[in-house]
Amino acid sequence: MSKKFTLFVEDYNVPPHPWLLWNDIFDKGLRWETKGKLFIDSLFVFRNGQVLWGPDAQQFAAAGAYFLKRLQTEPGLLKEIVSQHYLGFKEIKDFARSCYSLNWQKLSPTALAKVYDRFHDIWIKIGLWGAIPQYVEMGENNYSLIVEKELSPLLSKFGEPGLVFSRLLSPTKTTYLRSEMEATWRLLADWQADPGKLTSLRTACSWQDLPLGQRRALQLLSKRFGWLQYYYDGQAASPEYYFELLKGRWKIKAAKVLLTNKREREELRAWQKKVEKTLSVADRHRITLLRDFSLIKELRKEMQIYYLNYTMSPWFAELGRRLFCSQTQAKYLTSQEIRDFLYKKKKPNVASLAERYRLSTYSTVNGSGRVSVGAQAMAFLKMMPVPSLKMPAVDSISGQVAYPGKAKGLVKIVNVIADMAKMKVGDILVSIATTPDLVPAIKKASAIVTDVGGITCHAAIISRELGIPCVVGTKIATKVITDGMLLDVDATHGKVDMIGKD
Repeated sequence: MSKKFTLFVEDYNVPPHPWLLWNDIFDKGLRWETKGKLFIDSLFVFRNGQVLWGPDAQQFAAAGAYFLKRLQTEPGLLKEIVSQHYLGFKEIKDFARSCYSLNWQKLSPTALAKVYDRFHDIWIKIGLWGAIPQYVEMGENNYSLIVEKELSPLLSKFGEPGLVFSRLLSPTKTTYLRSEMEATWRLLADWQADPGKLTSLRTACSWQDLPLGQRRALQLLSKRFGWLQYYYDGQAASPEYYFELLKGRWKIKAAKVLLTNKREREELRAWQKKVEKTLSVADRHRITLLRDFSLIKELRKEMQIYYLNYTMSPWFAELGRRLFCSQTQAKYLTSQEIRDFLYKKKKPNVASLAERYRLSTYSTVNGSGRVSVGAQAMAFLKMMPVPSLKMPAVDSISGQVAYPGKAKGLVKIVNVIADMAKMKVGDILVSIATTPDLVPAIKKASAIVTDVGGITCHAAIISRELGIPCVVGTKIATKVITDGMLLDVDATHGKVDMIGKD
């Protein structure tokens, strides 16, 4: 019990499946990638829908150093990482298409198990490549912060270094989130060009009040992009979600927004090329590396987490039906328990799943895994000390610039879906770390501030997509800032001032 783990991730609405598959990547996968030289011991804690994950920090740092050295000395490795991601995305799409026509209830246990096996293999395969940017960016490594500090003197010629660095790392290629935004604006532009459709949007109280053609357009939007809201265990965005989004924007000239967005992307790429010409070949390679990492990290999340988990949602619902438990409870089974049940008819202890939800730990030390609940789980939890909540009184905090701009507004602490109800347009969203299921609240925010994350984290990426001022990696925002506090956010300089209560 002397083993210590360092808290790296605190997240919500996350069951063990498929989060625990990362354990295979950090242990068996890393051993395979490094020919047995490296592995990472991990502790996963699941507590009432919350997950805490902590690795052995020294082992994680060693993995980061290993891959960073390879990236710096093997010019073809970055291209291989990106290429393997896109191959993985294609495999996920093919898998999803193969699932659409399946009648889950009619599948034999073996057939159901084979679907799971394919899902598992795809998840692990893309995760092996997707973990490399994490090794390089998380924990002590934080490669982007190191590069930003080293390049600051050169970047200062073009403006505030943090802002310049953030713009350099902004991907100009399209993510699914950006595609969703553009499709939404295009639909609104189409309705604004037709007085009848615009009137219907303005006067309707629900998407079901719209004429048939407009309802079908919203259904198509939901079918194409609704999965972006699913995350690990959530719900896809409904036609009503997109109706409310469009209704709230009906006064905004959508056609102008589309033209502005296109022009800004073109101007950004031209500016990036201009700045990159002043850098050395080595520094340009580092910028390209981090920009590509930023893009593929977001695309991997969209495909591996949101889309793949959304695709498997009816599979877990069927597993729960056969075990007489809920879909969420079924996600608290281990891969071995699932396979034992489907292949060997060995039924797991379903009664224990509720206890696992309340508190359970999954640990791996030197390749040996263990599941614990109750008092044993509490003992393992002590192996990953959570930082003290006692904080000194401060009136200002700082972090990394994710997207520039300034905003002043009331704070809303938003960590879980239930917190989103308190968000109003113009509020400042403060979170430990944003997740995709918080996007509806994020779209209302005038600024975003997070405890954790770097220039390539979810909050940084989505703030650039939505054009919302954002400061990430403050470490203590949610510990020193409270709901209702008035904040002055200067994201251009990575500074957040606490003015007081409204």
